[in-house]
Amino acid sequence: MQNTGNSRVVPTVLPTKQEARLDLTKPRRLAIIRDFALNTSTHGLPGIARSQSKHNCIFWTISFLIFTGVMIYFVTRSIQNYFQYPTQTSVSIFVERSQVFPAVTFCNYSPARFDRLAGPFLNYLNSINATNTKDTETFTREQYFLLSSYFQHLVNTGQSVSEYFFSLDIMLIECVYNTKTCTHDDFISFISSAYGKCYTFNAKSKSTNGTSLRYTNDNGGSGKLILRLYAQSHLYSPHINEVDVSAGMVTMIHDNTQLPLINVAGILLTPGRKHKLGYKKKQYTFLPSPYTYCTTNIPRPMRAMFDQYEGADYAYSQGVCYTLCTQAYIYEQCGCVSPYEWSARSIVLPGTNKIAEAPLCNLTDVCYTVAGLKITKISSIWDQYCSHCHQECSTVTFALMKSSIAAPSMPFIFATKAHIESLPIPLPANWSTNWLSEIQNNYVSLEVVCESNQVENYTEEASVTAVSVLSSVGGHTGLWIGISFLSIMEFIEMLYRLCRYEFHIDVSAGMVVMIHDNTQLHLIDISGILLAHGRKHKLRYKKKVFHGYLCSSLTTSSAVAPSTRYASSTKAYLESMSVPLSADWSTNWLSEIQNNYVALNVVFESTQVENYTQEASVGPVNVLFTVGDHSELWIGISFLSIMDVIEMLYRLCRYAYHSLKEILRHRYNQIN
Repeated sequence: MQNTGNSRVVPTVLPTKQEARLDLTKPRRLAIIRDFALNTSTHGLPGIARSQSKHNCIFWTISFLIFTGVMIYFVTRSIQNYFQYPTQTSVSIFVERSQVFPAVTFCNYSPARFDRLAGPFLNYLNSINATNTKDTETFTREQYFLLSSYFQHLVNTGQSVSEYFFSLDIMLIECVYNTKTCTHDDFISFISSAYGKCYTFNAKSKSTNGTSLRYTNDNGGSGKLILRLYAQSHLYSPHINEVDVSAGMVTMIHDNTQLPLINVAGILLTPGRKHKLGYKKKQYTFLPSPYTYCTTNIPRPMRAMFDQYEGADYAYSQGVCYTLCTQAYIYEQCGCVSPYEWSARSIVLPGTNKIAEAPLCNLTDVCYTVAGLKITKISSIWDQYCSHCHQECSTVTFALMKSSIAAPSMPFIFATKAHIESLPIPLPANWSTNWLSEIQNNYVSLEVVCESNQVENYTEEASVTAVSVLSSVGGHTGLWIGISFLSIMEFIEMLYRLCRYEFHIDVSAGMVVMIHDNTQLHLIDISGILLAHGRKHKLRYKKKVFHGYLCSSLTTSSAVAPSTRYASSTKAYLESMSVPLSADWSTNWLSEIQNNYVALNVVFESTQVENYTQEASVGPVNVLFTVGDHSELWIGISFLSIMDVIEMLYRLCRYAYHSLKEILRHRYNQIN
């Protein structure tokens, strides 16, 4: 060490040989932990660490444990709430200037044509001994109720049923979209068990991948479809009037990728009127897993069912999925499926991956009815067969405003008469005399109009996100015990220091040094600098004074030591000492010296002393100036203003004094 005159800095050196340091291990660990507790930003721990009495320590310990427990409770609740994946729905309205026009489906209310059905149906009744008549043109009311059995027979035997239903060319008088005529090619057909053959305008097609869809602004229009239809009620079964209505149409407005469940959602259109359906579009978007179990995947039975719809590109439907899973259970119980769901016959055979078209049950068979009630009422069966039927991730619906007016007008009546007479179908028997009433009882005009470009968008959102749960956890930890991410880093630092200390305990040899003031009690277990063996260490220090306390700024460096000459002299010195040498000293003395030799050179680097003096940042003069500035700024008060107030008080006091003096003098004169 170099002496530098009035230097008050001295080094303290302790050995780091493991045997010599074992006694310092526990105090050193406690010192690291205490240093963390004193300086951590976590509230409560500094109070425990600086406690001067047992009562104070117990107070802070209990307080810390209580508030830590409360914090853990609320943090746990916040995390549990996040993993429950709660959702909320946000509603927004936006303008979609170019909307996709919805799909429009319509059917004749009567499912079949009597002129084509009567002969084959009566022949079927004769074959099953349900009648013994040879009349193949009429049938009774009782025989009419067997019509469903006939269609069930046709479907089960794979025979075509389309020829018995109303075709588009005899029902559609005119189709106009945005002032442009549309043709039969713009429609796709499908068969409904309730209404026979139905037709859809503007359904999404697989072949065009949606490029053929009509938009509201096509041809410069605003989205208007006009359908002029004719019911042909004279071709209805003669007994339909006894059980239902006389004539009419059924329609449904739906999304372009939605399979029309017209049996359930159809709107009835009465003849002799022009019906206007104004729609507004609504969109619903649901979150995927884990928030909901919504899906877009189409199961194999549903895919097989969709393949029957002339190339329509339909999307997954929860309602269709429910129908198919119910049919699957009925098939497993009865060997057949509900006769009222002709199109939903695609079944995955039990124990296989094969798709089969299941037969329809007989109407007189109660098995399908019992099985259908059973699956809807027993939750365990429903969960087994229909648990995969989740909500659609995105749906589009249309809010409808319906109105109507009498139609057709006289010009359209004559045009309609000419059109009906040109069709290749038989006319009503009394057409020549009653053609006007026939047209009024069969003519249906439908106008579908886009009411607004505004779209209501309902979007499901996570009500508790990862950011919000992080904020909630941070709020509770900060509120109850003041923990932040930096507090966690402080704890990690403490663990690092403990691990580093444990590592250095296990080193082979070395020294610990501390540079401190002559009058300072050395805390070498906290502030000590480790010196590795086999090197010469140089510590350069500068003096700094903090409010009267002397400390040093150190710069360290080292080089390999000792040299060969010093190694020999060190060997002689060690052999002259009265301590036992290592067992293999004679052969390994050089490596022993290299593993134990430590040289330290402490150098006074500069005579400059950095003096840090604490001063009051706000003194009486500053306060006086600040008060004066604000008082002058807000109400114009100065010291002279205060003197004016004092003068006023003086004058009030003097006036009161003279008034009292005059009153007393007046009383005195009255008495005398």
